[in-house]
Amino acid sequence: ASIQINLKRPAYVNSKLIVNAEVVRNQRRKLEVAGSLSLPDGTLVAEGKAVQIIPGGDQLKAVIWDMDGVIADTAPFHFQAWQEVFRKRKIPYSREVFQRNFGKRNDVIVRSIVGEGYPESEIEAILVAKEGLFREKAAGNLRSFPGALELIDELKEYKVRVALATSSPIENGQFVLRQLGIEDGFDVTVWGREVTEGKPSPQIFLLAAERLNINPKNCVVIEDAVAGVTAAKRAGMRCLAVTNSHPGEKLGGADLVADSLEDVSVADIAGIFNSPEKE
Repeated sequence: ASIQINLKRPAYVNSKLIVNAEVVRNQRRKLEVAGSLSLPDGTLVAEGKAVQIIPGGDQLKAVIWDMDGVIADTAPFHFQAWQEVFRKRKIPYSREVFQRNFGKRNDVIVRSIVGEGYPESEIEAILVAKEGLFREKAAGNLRSFPGALELIDELKEYKVRVALATSSPIENGQFVLRQLGIEDGFDVTVWGREVTEGKPSPQIFLLAAERLNINPKNCVVIEDAVAGVTAAKRAGMRCLAVTNSHPGEKLGGADLVADSLEDVSVADIAGIFNSPEKE
């Protein structure tokens, strides 16, 4: 259990104290109790809270986070950047195409849109221009999704390792982390260009587990995209999907689906191991 106590005033040895306590949160496998100690005349001596998590055994060792659409609400700025860079080249680009490709590596996205035979030099120019536009539009405007940063902190509190595995290039990833003030928030990071295959290949998650030195079966991936969920399952990991980018029915391959990380605790993630694994 995690216990926090704030002393308000001293009390003499053998003083009679009145205990008041109540359960303020009882969410699946997490119990939070708030309480106070008072003198008979009502004077507050101390107050505090206790949090007890009953995890699913010792199976949960690490949580591997996707970034875009899970931690950071980057989608509006990515869409604007893609739209502008393709419009300048008179290449059709729609929100539907954006949604279908969100979470994939940028080079894979561009090649799927421009088709075979497009000059490599021009593909590289598109990639560079798009990322510059993204950072320009997102600077000072980025926000984290509700509950994401708090859950990262809670995982650390309970000694669960945390990794970031994102399809974004390192320049974008580090930019986003700095904007959110969490540049030192992860035990390990894996960037899109560090693997040869993008999601739904499991490469990026397996590399994260390797760097953590943790068995993939003891990892939970947090994702928002269908390709990411598929990659997590192919890696032999459990998966929590959050409906920030896609409706829940499209994320049915995940072991647990949540509408917001505000509703998710470490106990909920650990509890995934108590349910049969989804293939």
